[in-house]
Amino acid sequence: MSRTVAGAGSTVRATSLDEVLARAGVEARPFAEGECFLTVVMRTQGRRIPCLAESLGSLAEQTDRDFEVVLVRHRAASTVTAPVDAVVAAQPEWLRAKIRVLDLDTGARGAPLNLGFEAARGSYIVILDDDDVVLPAWVATFRQLHDELPGRALRAVALRQDVEPMTKDGQTGAAPVGEPYAHWPAQFHLLDHLLMNNTPPMTIAFPRAVFHDLGERFDEELDTTEDWDFLLRAVTLVGVAETTTVTALYRWWLADQSSHHLHDDAHWARNHDLVQRRLDDRVLLLPHGTVKRLQELVELPRIVITEVTEERDRLAATNARLEAQVARLKKKLERNRRRLQQAPPATDKPRLFGRKRG
Repeated sequence: MSRTVAGAGSTVRATSLDEVLARAGVEARPFAEGECFLTVVMRTQGRRIPCLAESLGSLAEQTDRDFEVVLVRHRAASTVTAPVDAVVAAQPEWLRAKIRVLDLDTGARGAPLNLGFEAARGSYIVILDDDDVVLPAWVATFRQLHDELPGRALRAVALRQDVEPMTKDGQTGAAPVGEPYAHWPAQFHLLDHLLMNNTPPMTIAFPRAVFHDLGERFDEELDTTEDWDFLLRAVTLVGVAETTTVTALYRWWLADQSSHHLHDDAHWARNHDLVQRRLDDRVLLLPHGTVKRLQELVELPRIVITEVTEERDRLAATNARLEAQVARLKKKLERNRRRLQQAPPATDKPRLFGRKRG
């Protein structure tokens, strides 16, 4: 639960909350262990069966198999029940035995997450959308982070893969557009996350204690940004253990298939503002390094302003020199114009060169 900071002569608790309790003389409860290491919560409406098959297929390739899957069919049409069951049945026997399928017919986007987190048996819980894929070391990377700093939220990195809808045999799949690329910061900074979410859902695993012991739940009134809202409340309590290792591909739909296309910018902005206002009503525990990051954020505009001011002054000096040159040229042109005006008029008699021959 704790680690010693070299040279500091003190012990840093594994989570932000633990450290505050320790300073108050309150002994923190042991980290809540689950029946397995990781619970993967997936929500699906069965609209992208090929993508669901690819997501589960990526789980079948994990090098660390100490996980389970809670697959929540949320407000799914009856016609997709059999296709979803078929995808589950097609998985390897060892993975099929780890999958539980739950059905939920009500609620917004946070409702299936609350159901999945409630049913989770793992020590950590992570969200994997039914159209994203993870790399073989995904679970193993979370395990390594846990071994180093147990009890914190565990964060890795995803690449963005742009995709377009592709229909085959009546089913919608994802066609890649270009190569995957880095889109979100490799390092986690809480202050940056207060402004926007820079952590795709499948890249952060939460200790089960956040949900089961501390009572943090997904806000079911939100139909967007529900994962960002939960993330902020969770990490201010337990902190983050992170790695820059890439462990997943986040599929970014360029048309039609995501919540970005279901709601306009004004709708997203309202939910964004609601999350920030609610968070502003809470007392937040800020992690180590926050003051330094705050200094960077404060100093950055000053540096930029200084650079802009210096560039403005340089351009102003250059402009003054150019104006002086233009003024000198104008004076020279004016002198030449006056000389031309004062010169005797030219005669019509042609000039004779040499002696005229008789």
